[in-house]
Amino acid sequence: PFQNLFDLEKQIRDSFGTRDAFIIPNAAVEEEAMYQTVGRAAANYLLQNLRDGDTICIASGKGVHAMVHALESRRSYDVRVVPASGSGFDSHFKDVNYLASHLAGKLGGKAVELHAPYYVDTPKERDFLVSMRQIREVLDIARNAQIAVFGIGPVIPDTSSFFNMTKISKKDKENIVGKEKAHGDINGCFFNAKGEPCAIPYAKRKIGLDLTEIAKIPLSIGVSTTQEKVIPICAALNGNYLKTLVTDEETAKDVLNLKSNE
Repeated sequence: PFQNLFDLEKQIRDSFGTRDAFIIPNAAVEEEAMYQTVGRAAANYLLQNLRDGDTICIASGKGVHAMVHALESRRSYDVRVVPASGSGFDSHFKDVNYLASHLAGKLGGKAVELHAPYYVDTPKERDFLVSMRQIREVLDIARNAQIAVFGIGPVIPDTSSFFNMTKISKKDKENIVGKEKAHGDINGCFFNAKGEPCAIPYAKRKIGLDLTEIAKIPLSIGVSTTQEKVIPICAALNGNYLKTLVTDEETAKDVLNLKSNE
């Protein structure tokens, strides 16, 4: 009965050259329920690939939060969990230190916290902060992780998590969407429909791993679902930033349709 899902996973791998895809059947309609289901699948996938001694790097976002919330481990792992970025603090799914600590606790491992903001006003402020030993050392741990888990964000001025967390101006939002033609973001770094990095000056104000560093992590897992994520998922896969995609059946179909029409 799941042959169609296996076929979709193969099509994702063949179309984008990913290492893997984990597609779940659509059993929910409400967004929150869909995230719970995809989060549970991502948690199972993580456990299947986790080994003692691993470092797990995670970002903030609804998909990652759903995975952390759903994870249930039958044994303890000797692992470290480290943030991929600084934190936004207005909700649990944006506070990556909270997510890292919660995931480490569920796995029986240790969390490394990054005491830095998610976004600052100027590249100069960002350069000063990342030059500090306490921040630099945590980011070095994240860069050398064996596994990373990220959400894939849409670039929508009124609803994007990035825009809500950074509180940037309306002019900046219009520039990112219009002039820069950003279609998605991972860990606060933008890319266009081809998966090419864009809106670079804004990424230089972000404290965390960039797209090049994310792509180098041996197993980078993207957790994303719902219709508004179709375009950013396709763009992220075009950019080869993720080794594995975890999503639902309908989203996967729409991503493949979008890819075939490029």
